[in-house]
Amino acid sequence: MKKRIFIEAGPIAIENRSGVGHVAYRMTDELASDSEFSKTHDIVLVTAFNKVHLIEEELRNKVKIRRIFLPGRIMNGLVRFNVMFPMDIFTGKGTYVFFNFKNWPLAFSKSITYVHDVYFKVKPEHIEPRNRDLLDRNLGKFITRADEIVTVSEHAKREVERFYPVAKGKTNVIYNAIDTDHFYPRTAAEQKTVCVKYGLLPKNYFMFLSNIEPRKNILPLLDAYKKFADTTKSTAPLILVGGMGWNNGDIINKIATLKKAGYAIILPEKYVPDEDIPALLSGAIALTHPAIYEGFGMPILEAIACGTPVIVGNNTSIPEVMGPEYVDYVDVTNPDDISTRMILLYNNPSAVDAALASRVSIFTWINAKEKLLRLVERTEAKS
Repeated sequence: MKKRIFIEAGPIAIENRSGVGHVAYRMTDELASDSEFSKTHDIVLVTAFNKVHLIEEELRNKVKIRRIFLPGRIMNGLVRFNVMFPMDIFTGKGTYVFFNFKNWPLAFSKSITYVHDVYFKVKPEHIEPRNRDLLDRNLGKFITRADEIVTVSEHAKREVERFYPVAKGKTNVIYNAIDTDHFYPRTAAEQKTVCVKYGLLPKNYFMFLSNIEPRKNILPLLDAYKKFADTTKSTAPLILVGGMGWNNGDIINKIATLKKAGYAIILPEKYVPDEDIPALLSGAIALTHPAIYEGFGMPILEAIACGTPVIVGNNTSIPEVMGPEYVDYVDVTNPDDISTRMILLYNNPSAVDAALASRVSIFTWINAKEKLLRLVERTEAKS
């Protein structure tokens, strides 16, 4: 009889999937596509009955689906208020994988829970209160009842163990990965085709790619861009691509003020589809990513994979992505330092060097899957 891996499908069965959802989808797909693993294990996606249609048919054909006959809203409420009953009584015994911080009580099964970062502990004022309160009230319980914890960087592991000592001895690092079949340097023609949709010229703009929210340190970036434009007299735009995060009113107001003053800042009104991102990254002078905190830093890796330089700070998990040889960090709290780097790259266009480009080969879904498989085996041994 096959063993069973139950995957809580909340991050997958959702419209406009987030970064966490993308990790959950790809890791599930990698496990389900592993022919050797499939000989001994069934992958079972557990989802609210009204969310099944949001899981792509391609994935549904590779896994089993276990429907819970509660609406997703009710399930989320039970988790939020920590009143959910042991779910494996209804869904079955096996190893449960939770990709998005939260987990369920289990009566006779083991579990693995991803805790991507604990930024809500470091800068609580930057987190939407509803999500902050959920994690602040419950994450300790989630970590305690998980048999294994996964973080996506060594920095995140240290932070989790610092704030939650109960995680020590059961926290594991599995790096996120890059889709090199999607993120790779695009041709000049591809760049031009996509750039024209956003009023851009290839190799004549800077790009920001992440949620529009305070933790991404966008206000200093806007100050840096203003100084860049004033110093160079260039009209090369800054395009900000990302979803609207919480508490970003100051950012939106500053963008409006700078645009009114004639600065070429582009904030697309419509959702930028995933298929446009690689060409936009390939066509940028640089990715400007002055975040002050990253659990991993996927946009940085995506830019590198597209051959585009990055402007980043030496903080949190970012050095793990950039590697020990990289030295061209900026002080992301200092707009003058950011603008100096922008001016340098504007005047001296370049692609990423070979040492940095080679970092992409480290962060593969195969490597991530193999580490998760070993963790599954260890968890099963505890049963």
